[in-house]
Amino acid sequence: VEFQETPFNYIQWRAMDIAGNGYTTSPSYRVSTDTTPLVFIEFSPPEDEWQNSSRVECWVTVWDRLGGSGADLATIEYRSYPQGEEGPAWQSVGLTGTMTRCRFSVVMVLDDGHHVVEFRGFDVVGNGPWVSPAYNVSVDTTPPRILFVSPPSDEIQPGRDVDVEAEFHEDISTLAVLGLEWRWRADGVDEWSMWHNIAVPEGETEVHSIISLHLVPGRNNSIQLRCTDVVGNTVLTDPYLVWVNSPPKAWISSPANGSVVQEGEALHLSAKG
Repeated sequence: VEFQETPFNYIQWRAMDIAGNGYTTSPSYRVSTDTTPLVFIEFSPPEDEWQNSSRVECWVTVWDRLGGSGADLATIEYRSYPQGEEGPAWQSVGLTGTMTRCRFSVVMVLDDGHHVVEFRGFDVVGNGPWVSPAYNVSVDTTPPRILFVSPPSDEIQPGRDVDVEAEFHEDISTLAVLGLEWRWRADGVDEWSMWHNIAVPEGETEVHSIISLHLVPGRNNSIQLRCTDVVGNTVLTDPYLVWVNSPPKAWISSPANGSVVQEGEALHLSAKG
């Protein structure tokens, strides 16, 4: 007998003896049929959302559709592995009981990078294991890197107009569109300037920038850079010192300014600097 996919199939038997007595009909006998696979849906967090913690709680819903026998929750397992690598052994989620639809979570500790998470399980009548689609989780806990290219901090700049060259690098996710900033402080001044943004196209992982400054003479002109990636990881540089040359000062100390001398008189100059 071929039954439909439903828990409400019914069958009866009837019989007649050789003397013609009958038919005698049996009670209705219910036959529940379930061949429909379990499905895993409603994954969270979203696949296009970077995680900034190595401890990630992944949510998913297991569902036995069309009035099936239900998921055998004790058989639900999961595994996670870096993209491009072979999957490891399956691990139990740790659930018990049976449910037609159940939402649950698993906490995983993942390294920086892209990972695949999979689930599988059986239904109550033993169909399976049904494996979920590959679910992607991306983790980035590492701040970007900032490199000062020029000028060297021990190089004396001949003028007040100085170009500071720097590179910003993001090794895992991407740089935030408004995530590159700089500020400066003149020699002898305690207060920093306001933060200024550097334009970054969406999706960039490396940016080379030249910042033009008008500084004052002195050894302790400072510039500071800050960089944030799309996940929110931020790096702040130490103040980077720029030494701007001070022009020499010279003056005549003798004779005094406005002195009167006679024609032919020897004039002895004394200068300081």
